Amino acid sequence: MNQNNKFDIKLLKIDDIKFVNAAINNDTAISTLNKEEEITVDCSMESGVSISSNKIRTLFHCNLCVKHNKQITATFTLAYIFSVEKLQEYIDTSNAEVIKIVNSELMNSLASITYSTSRGIIYSRTLGTIFNNVILPVTSTNELLKN
Repeated sequence: MNQNNKFDIKLLKIDDIKFVNAAINNDTAISTLNKEEEITVDCSMESGVSISSNKIRTLFHCNLCVKHNKQITATFTLAYIFSVEKLQEYIDTSNAEVIKIVNSELMNSLASITYSTSRGIIYSRTLGTIFNNVILPVTSTNELLKN
């Protein structure tokens, strides 16, 4: 278990990115939002580990809601599959039911890649919709990992 040692980013590779869910709901006659319209953004991330295949899956969840019109929402879930060489060195398997990624650099790398890539994908996916100019805010990976 390599909790404190430096994680080499070269050991990490993105194998796949897929949409699990993508939905924009607009039960109104409104087709565009004012630039001043406040949008609530709620994002979270969860992860899972496959020791036998040296893979980590992250799921990124993002919900958008127009603050003053709850009928206008967007929901996205993206799945990322990462390969990690020497994965065994960065996880805690002492509890067989809950495998933990204990290396903070690896966790921060996963969160950073997942969030920044999702920002771009969601931005391009919402172009031409009611959420046309919405860009997810820049956030700390520590905030994302707290959720």
